[in-house]
Amino acid sequence: MCEKIKVIFSERPYGQMLSFYFSILKLISMETVGFIAAFCTTISFLPQVIRTIKTRNTYGISLGMYSLFVSGVVMWLIYGLQIEDMPMIVANSITLVLGAIILFMKIRDVISQKNDQ
Repeated sequence: MCEKIKVIFSERPYGQMLSFYFSILKLISMETVGFIAAFCTTISFLPQVIRTIKTRNTYGISLGMYSLFVSGVVMWLIYGLQIEDMPMIVANSITLVLGAIILFMKIRDVISQKNDQ
């Protein structure tokens, strides 16, 4: 499969870059790829959490979006636990904590705004 994809993309301007990535994938296990993907997607939430904690400003954050997001992360965590997939378990555990911090701060702000009215 990877060889077919390499041939298809080798003629494109970005083909050399993709060829390089496919070469790396042959050298590492899929679990390692899973941990790298988990690291990248999980760490992407850190700047938002840090900013939200520092500024205590959740105005631009959607309560509905973060509610659904945290619910989805809980489901992914349950799924990861069920299939015993360590990258999925680690990533979703950390993401759940980070997402929950933002969600709780948003809920606190929404309640505070309702009480001020």
